[in-house]
Formats: sequence, structure tokens, C-alpha cells
Amino acid sequence: LIPNNSSLPINGKDVSLGLVGGTQHWPLSPNLQDKQFLQSDRYKKLVTKNQLMRYGSELMTHNISVAAFFRQPEERIISAYKDSFHANGFVGTVFKNFVTKIRGPEPCKIGNHTYTNPVQCFANYPGIAGCMSRMLTGQKCADALFHEAGLENVAEAVDIILNQLDFVGLTEDWNESICQFHRFFSGRSYGVGQRVWDQ
Repeated sequence: LIPNNSSLPINGKDVSLGLVGGTQHWPLSPNLQDKQFLQSDRYKKLVTKNQLMRYGSELMTHNISVAAFFRQPEERIISAYKDSFHANGFVGTVFKNFVTKIRGPEPCKIGNHTYTNPVQCFANYPGIAGCMSRMLTGQKCADALFHEAGLENVAEAVDIILNQLDFVGLTEDWNESICQFHRFFSGRSYGVGQRVWDQ
């Protein structure tokens, strides 16, 4: 989070940036003052299931810039699998059944498909696909409620990326993205093997 009401750097010093979430944990909530969103079916579903994320919604109503880094979806899936089957949104018996299906002695059967590779089972488990589009639109990473395909929020997520995020970096191009971040918001990037672009 970068305050918009000041020029950077301030008094020759870089401004420390706030961090929302980190990796995959906290969604960027929608503007809860948006009347169109409040009348949408998705809003009604989230309220009915008591899953509306209210924290973070203030970002859309204050003068704050939001920077985000995204990674290739396959890499995110592999990372989540290696991070103890990270599926923020699956709790209790849903998460237990999920882990049992992946680790179980039997091949993983999902719908008409059978997976012998546990990573494929993880990736194809209902509610896993679509993490970033959900989080950009105010839901948790894993969809334990509706088991949708992960495509239901894509148009809204793209709109948020294009119109509400002030910077987007790519983890696969980390050094380049960090340099671009510092060019955009000022400051310098220090570190062994890191390029530093002067303004």
C-alpha cells in the first residue's frame, strides 16, 4: 500500500510500504459502498453463507495505491500444494476430506477423471482453481461453498487489475518487476545481483 497524498521519496528517504496479506491469504475486498455490487447475486450468496470479507474494503474508498504481484497459475498451484495443501477457505471437514482425497491410498477420482499424480488431484479438486480471481473480488482463495470453476469472477478481476491496481508485477520476472516498481514509485532497489535503475 502506497499513500497517494505524498510524493516519494519524502525528504530524501524512501517511505515504508504497508503490506496487505502476503501470499494467498487475504483477499482484496470489493467496495461495500458500490450499490451495483450490493445488488449482485454474488453479494447475496456471500452474505447468505456468511463469507463476505469486510476487511480490506476500505482500500477502495481511501486515497491508497495498491500494488500486486502475480505468478503463473500452474506455479501458484504447485506452491500451494507444497505449502501443506494451502487452500485458504477450506476448513473443518471440507479440508480434511480434501487432504484425504489427495493423500489417500486410492487413485484420486474427481468427476469422470482419475488422477494418480497428487498434484493433479490437488489442482483439479473442486474449489481450488480461480484463487486469484476470487481474492481480487473479495473471496477466499479456495471456494468451499459454491465449488465453482474459478472462471465466475474473471471479468470482475480483470476490471480490478486494469482500473484499481496501480502496479502489477510478475513473480517470474521478479527483478524486472522490482526495478519497474521503484521507477514507478521512486526509491532504489538494493541487493546482490539486482539491477538498480536511476530516475
